[in-house]
Order: sequence, then C-alpha cells, then structure tokens
Amino acid sequence: MIRSLLWCFKAVAIYLAFCLAMVVGSVLFTRDCWVVSQNYDVAVVLSGGLEGVPHVRDNEMGRIHSGVRLFNKGLVSRLHLTGGGDPVMHKSRATAMARIARDQGIPDTALTLETTSLSTLQNVLFSRPDLPQTASLLLVTEPYHAWRAWASFQWGGRPASVCASQIPGRRTDQKIKVVMRETGSWAFNIPRAGIWSLAQLLGLDARLGTDFLT
Repeated sequence: MIRSLLWCFKAVAIYLAFCLAMVVGSVLFTRDCWVVSQNYDVAVVLSGGLEGVPHVRDNEMGRIHSGVRLFNKGLVSRLHLTGGGDPVMHKSRATAMARIARDQGIPDTALTLETTSLSTLQNVLFSRPDLPQTASLLLVTEPYHAWRAWASFQWGGRPASVCASQIPGRRTDQKIKVVMRETGSWAFNIPRAGIWSLAQLLGLDARLGTDFLT
C-alpha cells in the first residue's frame, strides 16, 4: 500500500512538473508579436488579459493592442476576438476588446467576435465557425498562456501559430499566482480535453455538454 501511494505521489509530482515546465517554456520561448513578419489571414486575440486595467490600456500593453498593431502593419487581414465573461453580469471580454480596437481605428468589417466562451478550450470550439480550416491563424495572447493556447487550437482542429503580447506589469506575488494558475490549467485541461475527445468519438459529446470544458 505504501509503495503504491509513493508511486502515485511521484506520478502526480512528475505530471505537475511537466505542466510547470510548459508554462516556463511558454514564457521563455514564445516569440514576441513585435517580431512577427509573416502574413496571416486572421489574428485570434484571446481574452483573459488585463485590457481593462488603466496602466495596461494607457500604455497599450494589452493583447488587443498587439492584435491592432499586427493589423495596422498589414500582417493580418482580420481580428477575431474571443472570450465571454461573468455569466451572471453578462459581460463579454471580446466585446470590451472590440471597443478598444474600434477606438484604435479598426473597422467593423475587420472584426469578428465570439462572446460566450469561458475557457481556452471553449475559445477554439466556439470560434470554429468564424475560422475556416483553410485560413492561416495567428494566436495573440500573453507569454504564459501561449503554449496552452497553441495546444488547445491544435486539439480543436484549428492549427495556428502563436505570438506573445507585452506582459502587463504585475507584482511578484501576482506573477506567482499566474504561474500557479496556468500550471493548474494545464493539469486540468489535458485530461479534460482527452475525455471530451473520447466522448466525441463515442458520440457522447452532446450529452457531456460544452460546460464540461469551462
């Protein structure tokens, strides 16, 4: 019994170390959106950043600002903004990002919105109607989230490249919380995505429901 418990502990520790390594690798090795030079059909800007915080908005450090710069450089033809929000308050982060984009001169004809997703896995599933399989996609998100976003879109059938927006100023304790949260998200999303894929293969995904991916 003790040997089995030790084996389980080691397995969990290795798994969490792997998830942490994914976060650290994402931060260290994701290219910055500033250096993107290839053209893409769509920049997919994922919500969840600090776009509404005054210093982020005023210094144009948000994810949406990186998307706007890519559009203004002519590197992307369209911005797809994805993210819901508080289901009680009926707020949509995609709508908030769209407001910033319009203030920056982006026309409505260059914007599509997905306003109901509450997780990265839902981001890709709910965005698929607006993202043709033939379109070249560039994901725009913060460095710590980049690899998980890339993996989620691979899983969801919309392979994409990814670039990192600027990192909003955070205190050390906030950075630690972000890394811990993202590590936990990796740990939960891997089995959750696997279960969903299996349910889909068995024709049970409708019974499982997309809330499972929240």
